[in-house]
Amino acid sequence: MAGTMKYTAGSQLLAAMNPRRRTNRLICNSDWNAFAVIMTLVVFVALIVVMATPDIPPYTWGQLPRVHHPKIVGAWTWGANRSDAMIAMVARDGNVYFSSETLLPQELAPKIRQCLRTGSERRFYLRADARVRYEAVKPVLEAIQSAGVEDISVLTDESKDPPSVNNQR
Repeated sequence: MAGTMKYTAGSQLLAAMNPRRRTNRLICNSDWNAFAVIMTLVVFVALIVVMATPDIPPYTWGQLPRVHHPKIVGAWTWGANRSDAMIAMVARDGNVYFSSETLLPQELAPKIRQCLRTGSERRFYLRADARVRYEAVKPVLEAIQSAGVEDISVLTDESKDPPSVNNQR
C-alpha cells in the first residue's frame, strides 16, 4: 500500500506542477492581421519596384532580324548589358529611341557625344526591327558615324532553322 500511495502522490505532484493538460484538439484559427500586414508590405514593395524602373520604350521587344550564321563577338556584345551602353532602337514605324526617349535621327549625334564625354564605351549598339526599311536606319547610322563612333554592333537573333535552299542567292 505504501508503494501505491507514493505513486498517486507523485502523479498528483506532477499534475500540480503542470496544470494545463494537452488536448488532441487542432488549432484551426489563423491570424488575419499578420496576413494583411504582410500583403500590404508586398504591395508597397511591388509599387516601389515599378516606380523605380526606367521607362522602357514600346519597341524594346521588337522583332529582331534573324541570321543563320551570326558573328559572335564575345566580350563586345557583353557591353550591351552595361548601364552606360549606348543603344538605339529603330522601330517598325521609323521612330528612333535612345535611352528611353524618342528622337529624330538629327538629334542623335549630340546625345551620343554627350554620352562619350561622360565615359561611355566607344561602341554603339543598334537594334532595328526586322520589318523596318533601310531608309529609316540609314540616317541613324550616319548620325552615329558623325558623332565619332566607328564601332557599331547590330543586334540580331540567331535563327535555329537551317537556311533553306530557295532563299540562298
